[in-house]
Amino acid sequence: MVTSTDCESLKDLIERFNRKERYIVFQQVATAGEVALDPGFLAKVRALGWPVPDHGVLVLTDYHLNWLYAALELHRGTWASAHGPHKALSDVREAVDPAGTTRYALEPNQEDIDLLLVWEDGDGTHLGLVEVKAYSGWTKKQILSKATRLEAILGASGTAHDAVVAHFALMSFTEPTKITEDEWPRWMQDAKGNLAHIALDPPSSDRLSVGRVDEQGMSSSAGGYYGIRTLKA
Repeated sequence: MVTSTDCESLKDLIERFNRKERYIVFQQVATAGEVALDPGFLAKVRALGWPVPDHGVLVLTDYHLNWLYAALELHRGTWASAHGPHKALSDVREAVDPAGTTRYALEPNQEDIDLLLVWEDGDGTHLGLVEVKAYSGWTKKQILSKATRLEAILGASGTAHDAVVAHFALMSFTEPTKITEDEWPRWMQDAKGNLAHIALDPPSSDRLSVGRVDEQGMSSSAGGYYGIRTLKA
């Protein structure tokens, strides 16, 4: 079994858990394996109070939450045995949402975070967690479920792990108007008590969608034709 070493940073451990082919390929096509963050994007996240540096930021997409939890526990030394299982499932951290549903830090699924930024400074390791929607929207139930899962991993205050600073934001073309209640962990909120939001810029050209349609060209799962339509941001 794998153990963490004193010289291995949390940032490096998080990176090592990413075994997705797209990421491994991207590392080989990007300059020095690093994403150059867009100045406009940097300005948006810094406006939220995230102290993101110009360089040295690990950028990950569709990152599994099981990987994040495992990296955090491995780095902390909680899973330190060299052989055999690391931790009983009954000991995995959990949290309960307002509806009474229990979420666990480690679950038998591939739930992920759309965008994960990881960087280091004098305060420790920062985790910038971003949930993104482009041509669809969130429901309160979806976000509460994700918030509860993150609470199980990071704690109600986001400080379950020493020297780890967690940040959270939604990112979409328009700011959600129905997700404003105060049931979110405080570390996920902005100064007004709402979930922080990052404006997603529309792509330079409209996106296209292909799918089944009926004789009138209307979307239909039972349609006998196919049609292409333009999606507006």
